[in-house]
Amino acid sequence: MPWKQVKPMEEKYRFILRANEPKANFSEVCREFGISRKTGYKLLSRYEAEGLRGLKPRSRRPKVSPGEVSSELIFEIVSIRQAHPRWGGVTIRSILERTHDAKKLPCPRTIDRILDRCGLVESRKRRKKRKYAPTDIVKPEQPNDVWTVDFKGWWRTKDRRKCVPLTVRDEYSRYLLDLSALEHGSTEAVKTRFKECFRKYGMPKYIRSDNGAPFSAYLGLQGLSSLSVWWIKQGVFPNRIPPASPQFNGAHERMHRDIKAELQKNPAKNSSIQQRVFDEWREEFNKVRPHRALKMKTPSDVYKFSNVKFQEDLEFQYEQDFLVRKVTSRGGISWKSKDRFISNALAKERIGVEVEDDSSLSLWFCDFFLGNTDEDFANPLGGSVQGRKVDNRELDK
Repeated sequence: MPWKQVKPMEEKYRFILRANEPKANFSEVCREFGISRKTGYKLLSRYEAEGLRGLKPRSRRPKVSPGEVSSELIFEIVSIRQAHPRWGGVTIRSILERTHDAKKLPCPRTIDRILDRCGLVESRKRRKKRKYAPTDIVKPEQPNDVWTVDFKGWWRTKDRRKCVPLTVRDEYSRYLLDLSALEHGSTEAVKTRFKECFRKYGMPKYIRSDNGAPFSAYLGLQGLSSLSVWWIKQGVFPNRIPPASPQFNGAHERMHRDIKAELQKNPAKNSSIQQRVFDEWREEFNKVRPHRALKMKTPSDVYKFSNVKFQEDLEFQYEQDFLVRKVTSRGGISWKSKDRFISNALAKERIGVEVEDDSSLSLWFCDFFLGNTDEDFANPLGGSVQGRKVDNRELDK
């Protein structure tokens, strides 16, 4: 036999009938139905005043809500969200503060609820957080201390041409220095974009990248590639993240997620139009969109040009006690009438050899330490960035 279902209205009516019985004990009737005497008297008074209609559930919503968000403001919030589908409550409120009294605006959580009620929030699965300790990553203290660079995953424009977005960003201010629609990620193409950035913004101290080409040759000496060798010649040290660890460049990857959502899903007709779209997006990212990490300022409010100007053909001068050797096109130097392999990335460059007191050798390229070996080059210089003897980040202190 199935359980009998009891409807609230039927229970309330049965309570009224029991309470109105002659010689009924009102307290016992309330206990029988599991309600308080206050609730019982309220039901009786409503029934006497309105009949069965008085037993229906009533909304607890107040008749007057002084803090209620106006329909005009809701329309403005929705309009901003539709124009920028990736912006949340914190960002939208910061934008509204530019034209409204901040005291009269709803809090970011209320704005998020409004967006949710309007169907403008897509739920997504949250990944389990893992803890990391990025001890080897240089932390910037001011603009141009560290620039970050990476390729956003490529896509094709509508004319079926390949678009490989290169992104260069100032780590401290989040300022997007360059967003270029390249056709390929060659060394020369990337070097051309960096020349433009150096001429326009000046020189940084470090450039952080992953271990992929053309930024790094992970199995080579100190991970040097021809591009990172060129950086060092300009006085900029490479600062690479650990292999397969994009979380060490998390803010840059977060920006790539926005590019994927806002630009990649709707590719342009061709590369030139795609570049114009990139330029407009970069302008908005730098000058309109506030960032939490900047206390809701825009990157353009924080970023300042570097005082170090770009000098492309500057020749580095080694100290007098260094023995200077030119690396051959095959990546080696002549030492004690024998060819000693150094690195293909350093081909045709000048390196400095310093003889230590214990007859060991220290090899340098400009201000960048390459490694130690003995006079016969019997000990390998070391092929990994993590295995270097001297921390190149300390050299400018």
